[in-house]
Amino acid sequence: MKKIFVILMLIGTMLLVFSCVPAAGQTNVVSIDTAGMPAAVKAAIANKMKTDEITTKIETYGKWAGMGKEIGTAAREGLGAVKDVAIDLSNSNLGKTVMFLIIWKVAGVDMVRMIIGFLIMIVITIFVTKSYFRTMKTSRLTKKSGLFLWPTKEYEPFDSSSWYGSDANRSAAQFIHVIVWISSIGIAFAIGFA
Repeated sequence: MKKIFVILMLIGTMLLVFSCVPAAGQTNVVSIDTAGMPAAVKAAIANKMKTDEITTKIETYGKWAGMGKEIGTAAREGLGAVKDVAIDLSNSNLGKTVMFLIIWKVAGVDMVRMIIGFLIMIVITIFVTKSYFRTMKTSRLTKKSGLFLWPTKEYEPFDSSSWYGSDANRSAAQFIHVIVWISSIGIAFAIGFA
């Protein structure tokens, strides 16, 4: 109970201290009864008040314009310094390394993934087509002669239906080759672009 009372007293004291307006920022206001004054004096007072009001506005606008000019000059000089430092840095070996690291951070991993996906796609296509043409061949190599790059080959007809038992099994094997190839290409695209 005593703690709550002490806390409430502190809060009240702080509110009282901080809510008081300091006297240094106040201006003295004088009110004049102009009912008994001549018209020339009233006009001079009104003219003086308008002049003072316009003068204070001009001074305020002048301060703002000066601050705006200073801010613009500082921003122009700061951006010029950043530009000069960036150009000097980009021409140095350190700058080129930094640019490479930034490019790597932005697109490097994606580029490596695309290259790996493309290589997987090529390898899988080569293996599936070799398997397809070896298992679905209709002729058999009997004789090979000649140079390594330009050999002459002789073939004889071959019936591969004995491997599969029927044409339905052969068609299923062809279909499985296509399914394996399409799913492998899908996996390669997922690696490259996911």
